[in-house]
Parts: sequence; C-alpha cells; structure tokens
Amino acid sequence: MKKIFSMAAIALFTMTSCSDDDSSSTNPDSNLVLPKKMVTIIDGETVTTDYTYNGNKLVSAVSTDGELQEYTYSGDKITECETSYNGALEQRDVYTYDGDNLTMFKMYLYDEEGAIDFISKNEYTYNADGTISIIMYHNYSNGGNEEYIIYDQGVITFNNGNLVSYMGDSDDEVYTFDDKNSVTKNIASNYYMALAFIEGGVNNILTDTYSINDVVDYMATSVYTYNSNNYPVTEVMTYGEETETYQYFYE
Repeated sequence: MKKIFSMAAIALFTMTSCSDDDSSSTNPDSNLVLPKKMVTIIDGETVTTDYTYNGNKLVSAVSTDGELQEYTYSGDKITECETSYNGALEQRDVYTYDGDNLTMFKMYLYDEEGAIDFISKNEYTYNADGTISIIMYHNYSNGGNEEYIIYDQGVITFNNGNLVSYMGDSDDEVYTFDDKNSVTKNIASNYYMALAFIEGGVNNILTDTYSINDVVDYMATSVYTYNSNNYPVTEVMTYGEETETYQYFYE
C-alpha cells in the first residue's frame, strides 16, 4: 500500500549509477508528458523530489530529505532500483523477466550497518484468462539468508491498463480509478512497477481499500486537480484522519 510515484518515500520506484543497455534511447515522442518534480506535504513536512530521464526511462529521483533513487534497465525493462538515504543504502529492488513477462520481484532492505535485514519476494504466473497469480514470500532472517515463508498468495486483475484488484488468501486490495492520465503513465516499465508494488496503471487511483480476512483495515481516497492535458497537478490523499498532499510538475 504505497504510492507508486511516492518515489521519495518508498520504497518505489528504489547506489550505483544507472546503466543502460540501449544507447539510442532518445525520447520516442517529443510530446511525451513526464513528471519532472513532485512536492510532497505530510504532517507539515515538505519534501521536493526532482526526476531525471533518459528518454522516457526514469534514471534518478533526488529528494530534499536526503533520499536518492537510481534505476537500471535492460532495453526498456527496469531491472533494478537502489534507494539510499544520506549516502547509506536502504533498499534494493530487483526485477526478473521471462521474455516480456515479469516473473520475480525481490525487495532487499538494509540495516544501518549495510547488512541485509529483510527480503520480500514475489513470483508471478500468467493465466489464460488474463489474470496474474502471485505468491508473496517474506524473509525475516538477518544476514541475507534467503529462506522464505509464504506471506500470502492470490490473483491480480488488470482492467483497461489499471491494476484494479489483488485477491489473496488473507489480504485483499481493491482500487478504483478516474479516466484521466496517471502521473506515471508515460514512464518506461510503469506496468512492471505496478505489478511489483501491486498498485498503479494508466489512470489515477481514486480509492484504495485494503482488507485482512474480509475486514477493511485501510481505505484511502484521493482527489485531484488536472491540467489542460488531463494530467494531475495536485492530489490530496486522505486515510482516516491523515492527509497527504502532492503537487506534480511536468516536462
């Protein structure tokens, strides 16, 4: 339940410099709309994040709170993202493919000494009806010992380019969307990042309802204003008594 474009906060889209196997990756459409900056206001704290691109591939996200995210690609597919805070590695995301299908996603979290503290792993299977089965594993062992337990497993459903639901053995998450352009719509590998974090699509999330054993545990609602091209320029997300505000600026 993280915002797909809260890259300053994530765990997303999250120190080496990005490498790129496609040296000719100029922007395929000079009119492509890409977010250049995001201003986040949470609990009275304002953080500004600036994004840089190679074509429509997100290369880095630099935030005023000391967070840096750097992205690696193979062709047009994201393969890795590393997140550091004030120079210390905090998170590494690794994407594995079979052809055009994302088959595995791993998230490594690091402690203050730089050792692996936690690993999560998602494995994906593609079904004939267009849904995607997922098994989610957690590893709570320190030291990088990759022995996992199954956290949950279920089925992901996309509709019109949006991830509308995850229905699991114990956890469910259901989203509704507007009909406008999402902030991340034109970023390379947007679809794969939506699969990895079980959130996102080509439109903007209006409601996010998360349930445990059929009991609603969390519900968030978002209200947007849009520019003349129907991309969000502001978002106010509310969950319970908490409110987060986002401002988006484009190239």
